[in-house]
Amino acid sequence: MNEATVAGAPPAAESSSALRSGDVERLGDGQCVGWQLVDQARALLVAAQRELPAGRIRELHSGPAARVETLVARGRAEGVFRTDLPIA
Repeated sequence: MNEATVAGAPPAAESSSALRSGDVERLGDGQCVGWQLVDQARALLVAAQRELPAGRIRELHSGPAARVETLVARGRAEGVFRTDLPIA
């Protein structure tokens, strides 16, 4: 694996930064993320950590992380998610 492989990998979700109708509800219901997907992402991160510096991995994750933070903030504002824990 090399940086081009990681950078060229398709995103876990559509690349659109706009949140689609129902995203908050599906995430709140636990339907967006399955544990298998989490395990696969963890394995990919472990492989990337062997090849890329930590700063580059953070850079590659900045877009998806921002979308998730926006989604969580919206879910909190709508009362779907807890507010007693930090977003990030």
